Amino acid sequence: IRDGRVVYHGAFGRRIVDPADPSRERAVDRRTLFRIASVSKLVVAVAVLKLVESGQLSLDADVGDTLGWRFRNPAFPARPITLRHLLSHRSSLTDGNPAMYWWDVGVSLQDVLTPGSRLYKPGAYWRSDHGPGDWFNYVNFNYGVIGTVMECATGERFDRLVQRLVLAP
Repeated sequence: IRDGRVVYHGAFGRRIVDPADPSRERAVDRRTLFRIASVSKLVVAVAVLKLVESGQLSLDADVGDTLGWRFRNPAFPARPITLRHLLSHRSSLTDGNPAMYWWDVGVSLQDVLTPGSRLYKPGAYWRSDHGPGDWFNYVNFNYGVIGTVMECATGERFDRLVQRLVLAP
């Protein structure tokens, strides 16, 4: 795009790859849709860092302070979890087995992650063998927690916050 006008567009690669049956393969075209998937983590990280720059969040503070409840791995209750842990996949959370981290409206993270809460399931979302900061474990759920921390820190809905901080500029 130059001066607000499209000056070039192209599509490259294959949208269906099937080494077992090459007749199924299809080329990418300009109408091909792709899932954004984990690319969205970059957008969330940029938004978090803008909030860090403005002093609304800290990478190394206990996120439980922002959430307003004790956010701890039950196997490591003395160790706070920070945004740095969450962003770098070292929080000691898991995506559950099988991966399931979505609930009905009105269900809070506290309901799911705090022992004794109404939806808490021992061993479902917390590692018992590695504590916060000890070990890398790729976890999508971390970013749901980050979004909730961002909402608590700003009082603004996550999608609107990301639009304002990252997408609109």
